[in-house]
Amino acid sequence: MFSLKIPCRGSPKAPSFSGRPEDLRSYFDDIINFCDGFGLSDGLAHIKFALKYAPFESADLWSHFVSSSKGDWARFTSEITQQYPELDETSRSHATELASLKVGFASSDVISMSSLGQYYRNFRRISLSL
Repeated sequence: MFSLKIPCRGSPKAPSFSGRPEDLRSYFDDIINFCDGFGLSDGLAHIKFALKYAPFESADLWSHFVSSSKGDWARFTSEITQQYPELDETSRSHATELASLKVGFASSDVISMSSLGQYYRNFRRISLSL
């Protein structure tokens, strides 16, 4: 019977994710290399190992995307990456724009229904793009 010697979480030979969004793509690359080293090319195997070696909080969130990805590694990683909008340059730009909108409104001396409506429309326009 064929048996794999899979390292435990936290083992020096196991892939690890710091939990920092900027390390996510590198972690996914490490998972691919790890699985390749065991001759595992199945997308579902990649997904299972990504969950196994991720911090518990990350794995808990990511586990909700297993069924919707249907075992497709590229789809799974795309769905996970979308959970980290700070990785997307456009999202960072929108977040900056949203912060500016908030500061501008907070420093306004005059609050009217018209200014609230304008703020709301601008807020929705920016936040819905995130």
